[in-house]
Amino acid sequence: MSGEAASVYLTKRMRTMFNDCGAGGEGISRFPDIIICAQDTYELYDEECLEIGRILMGDKKMADLGFGDLAYKGRPMTWSPSCKDESMYFLNTAFLKWMVDPIENFTLGSWLPIIDQPRDVVAHTMTVGNLVTSNCKRQGVIFNIAE
Repeated sequence: MSGEAASVYLTKRMRTMFNDCGAGGEGISRFPDIIICAQDTYELYDEECLEIGRILMGDKKMADLGFGDLAYKGRPMTWSPSCKDESMYFLNTAFLKWMVDPIENFTLGSWLPIIDQPRDVVAHTMTVGNLVTSNCKRQGVIFNIAE
């Protein structure tokens, strides 16, 4: 979306990405079931929803319907501080799986004393794994979403 105004193209690009992720599949489960984006992108989409949610009433009064949680085509949308700025991820969790290393799955570390808490100890656990997808065509990302 480089150089394109989000106010004009964001929902169009979202529609295209949503449909591209579902192309060639069957049923409702072929489409993404969650959308994760950066906070700036979430706020841009929220602004678009706010414009749609306003109703002009007589005598120049306006009702703001507002939104609680955001969704796109019924799929929940949220933001994460770990998400790259100006990006939006369309995920289909039916094709995502957390694969763990059985040797390092929740191994317990050494017991360590807690600073300023005499007679108390803590142990750290460690897990090793990867998030993998079995169908890359069902996942999508839009980059460079700017105001």
